[in-house]
Amino acid sequence: MHKASLLLFVFVLLAISCHTSKKGNMTPTPEEDKTVPDMPISGDARLHDIWVVTVMGEKAIPEGLPKPRLEIFPGEGRVAGSGSCNELFGQCRVEGRKMAFSQIGTTKMFCQETLGQESQFLALLQEVDNYEIRNLQLFLRKGDDLLLTLQKVD
Repeated sequence: MHKASLLLFVFVLLAISCHTSKKGNMTPTPEEDKTVPDMPISGDARLHDIWVVTVMGEKAIPEGLPKPRLEIFPGEGRVAGSGSCNELFGQCRVEGRKMAFSQIGTTKMFCQETLGQESQFLALLQEVDNYEIRNLQLFLRKGDDLLLTLQKVD
């Protein structure tokens, strides 16, 4: 009898602990997330790849320096990669030719060699509002201004 009561108690405890509440959910709902214009998460399947930055603005990334890279998951609305030194993660929304990155976070390693490059890359990424893919290259723009040129590497 004692074992049956103990098993019943454990079962009830597990059932209660498995019941989750939305209060603990840290992911904002679309209504809460106003950092990216309302665009459905969808996208161009060609974006789902690994891309390496070759040009920022009008300057090529110098040989010998690590290059920032992105892996875009348009169907999931997220992006991952590296800013040159630190790993990055965040949200990416795509609709037609429109694209926006938001809630970009990074690890916090200090790499003096690439600090300026990484800061510039992260700032430019936040400004992107449209894209174009041509000849295995991804062109990220703000309006008509070319911000970043990336090469498909996968």
